[in-house]
Amino acid sequence: MGKGMKENSIFVLIFILIFSCYEKNKTSQIIVNDEDEEQFVKFDDSSNDVYNFHENKKLYYYVNIKNREIENEGVYFYSNGRLKSKSNFHKGKKNGYHYQFYHSGLLFRSEFFRNDTIYGYGVEYYNSLNRIKSDFFYDGTGGYIYKRDYDSLSQKIINIHDDRLKYLQIHPNLNPIDIKLPWEDINWHK
Repeated sequence: MGKGMKENSIFVLIFILIFSCYEKNKTSQIIVNDEDEEQFVKFDDSSNDVYNFHENKKLYYYVNIKNREIENEGVYFYSNGRLKSKSNFHKGKKNGYHYQFYHSGLLFRSEFFRNDTIYGYGVEYYNSLNRIKSDFFYDGTGGYIYKRDYDSLSQKIINIHDDRLKYLQIHPNLNPIDIKLPWEDINWHK
């Protein structure tokens, strides 16, 4: 056996040993969530990343579990492989931005959550060229206090619902800046 061939054989042997050690450390286990008996697949004992799959074996979602609750980012997919939604979580509750998508892959809705409740400004889109369907401001109790609806073609406003001044009267300790819309200045309420 020549010197070059011997070195190649040693290199291949080392590569196989390293790869087989890596594969032994990579484990797969099923975790059953007691509350709803949903099955999760966890690939790595050293990680908190959890995956679940559609029946067609395409990824359904991946989340990070910490203390049996979703933490950080959670991403869900349609069975066609396209992104369905993307959310930020803290202690199992949506906290931060949440995005939903149509089957086509276009953005459907963008909104903000605090402790699993929609709060603040959000936008909903038609399923064509990301034209705005409506924009809204939620008060943190699940109801909106401001909403505008848009025509799908002209993008002209066809309906406005604005109860923010009434909301300020009901909640006199609320800072009006907290419910201002992105295009308004800090004196919008005066």
